[in-house]
Amino acid sequence: MRAWPGILILIASSVIAFAPPRSRNSVILSFTTRSPITLHEPVVVDCRLENQISEPVVADFGFSKQGEMGTLRFAVTEPGGNEMVVPPSDASSVIHSPVKIERGKSFHRQYILDEWHKFAQPGMYRLKLWLSTKIVTQKGDPVETQRDTLLNVHILPRDATKLVHRCRDLLEQVRAIRQKGEKFPTEIAQIMSYMNDPVCIPCVQSLYQEAQDIEATDGLLRIGTDEAMEAMIVGLESNDKDAARYARGILRDHLQNVRSPLIRAKIITAIK
Repeated sequence: MRAWPGILILIASSVIAFAPPRSRNSVILSFTTRSPITLHEPVVVDCRLENQISEPVVADFGFSKQGEMGTLRFAVTEPGGNEMVVPPSDASSVIHSPVKIERGKSFHRQYILDEWHKFAQPGMYRLKLWLSTKIVTQKGDPVETQRDTLLNVHILPRDATKLVHRCRDLLEQVRAIRQKGEKFPTEIAQIMSYMNDPVCIPCVQSLYQEAQDIEATDGLLRIGTDEAMEAMIVGLESNDKDAARYARGILRDHLQNVRSPLIRAKIITAIK
């Protein structure tokens, strides 16, 4: 029987669902998420791969033409029992991007599942997640892998107070990191851009005003109300010409969807 160079342990949690004893000679893949959350708050999964064996390992998380899903696959069982695989396994859409993780190091990637699936109602969602590619040593020897893991995400009924609190907390995290002069926290901005509720408009607008981040423009577009489109006008004054051009294009393309004559007039004046 062939001896494996290491064992891949898979951990999943809102609370950890499967946590075998950690070996000093192991590679640990974990998926975690926040639960419970409130309706219109995004389902965010953090994936972490820790290499504790004596040599580097290589994992291909990849990217896809639609976003960062890459080689991750997941199945969703909705509160009503309907099950679907998201996204369909289409190898042609994956851009392979192998990552080498040195001994004692780790690799992290955030996935916002709302990009591929709409969590449209309260209730308990069961997620099954797996990588469609194998993890190997630098020599090419496979690391024994548990192929999938399960997470439960409990989505509570919409709570405007909790949504505002969550959005403000994320905005304060961005501000604190920027104040320290550290790298812009793209992952936090991405979460904010999926806070898909009108009560989050002021926070998302503040993110754009302060950081001139395109993620905020996308967030306002996802909310999609007249007030969200009006809030996007501040992006036209951005010092970032690309960001301003992006906001102008969205406002022009979606002007016909604005119902309020007053807001429509404001947008028309702003994009001239």
